Amino acid sequence: MAIKKNPNKLLAIELTNHCNLKCPQCPQGKLAVPKGYMDRQTFLECLRFSSGYTELNWRGEPLLHPNLAEYVTIAKKVNPTLDLGFHTNGTLLDEALFFSLAKNGLNWLHLSLHTSESCKKYPQIISWNRKLANPLRIHAEVDNTQEELMALSFGFPSNKFQKNQIANWGGFLTDYRAIHGDPGDYAQTCLMIQDNSFIVAYDGRVNACCWDFEQHHSLGQVNHFSAIQHNPPYKRCVSCLWIWYVPRLVEANYKGYNLVVYNQPKEKYHAIAQRLGPLDIGFLSEERIMEYRMKQDWFVGDSLEEIRSAIDQLFPHKQPLTMGISRRAH
Repeated sequence: MAIKKNPNKLLAIELTNHCNLKCPQCPQGKLAVPKGYMDRQTFLECLRFSSGYTELNWRGEPLLHPNLAEYVTIAKKVNPTLDLGFHTNGTLLDEALFFSLAKNGLNWLHLSLHTSESCKKYPQIISWNRKLANPLRIHAEVDNTQEELMALSFGFPSNKFQKNQIANWGGFLTDYRAIHGDPGDYAQTCLMIQDNSFIVAYDGRVNACCWDFEQHHSLGQVNHFSAIQHNPPYKRCVSCLWIWYVPRLVEANYKGYNLVVYNQPKEKYHAIAQRLGPLDIGFLSEERIMEYRMKQDWFVGDSLEEIRSAIDQLFPHKQPLTMGISRRAH
């Protein structure tokens, strides 16, 4: 069944699918797929359909692209409002490139602690970031228990990295065994489908699924992006397991609050005052959240209606100004 809710949105632009690592939990180093780098014209075409939160990676290590810093500059010139960043193992990042990326407009960096080299680089990146007048939002993440133990052995407290996503890489880790009797029903829970989001590979092919490293779900070229729409279920839906614990914005600027859904440890809706600026609510302490709630900058409820009602009671005469939906929250 075809689904078309919001205007098409590119969630991720893959600058390259080359990688300098071969992590055991990742299919990247084991699949016989063509490798390459995104050219400038394809990148410019992708930017026509990019807004808000945007990743400059998919299957590979973006630091391997020779024009990474230049592409960041181009992206921010085309659309200064992009919330631009990428996931990286960090091993190829040096101080000069870090400052260049930050100067050119990068907003965030997500470091995957896959190796001891990544763990060693993490404190360095944090120290570089402290030197910036406008620091990047920097996160670290582990993918499995082995990586978590390695991060802990390097002295990182558990609240300094994330381990809150369960995935089997579209069936890769379960040998593509079917785990859903009704893949069509499961597909309706996918954020890619709910938000009408897509990924563009380095060669300009639009992909429906973020876990489909073999590109079974290519839906056409990015220069025809406006005509593309989701049509699930897809081949990988039957063996996909993806539990997403990242806060998701569901309504922007409701009387000065962003309305967010967050399902960790259980699903709750949050209204967060926009004047607080960017916040990573998964990393905030209970004490800090309580402080915001006492100041009426933060409301928590079991439904959108409950938190809207709380705001309405506080501002009964103020009119809401909604501004759309995004995959990520603050």
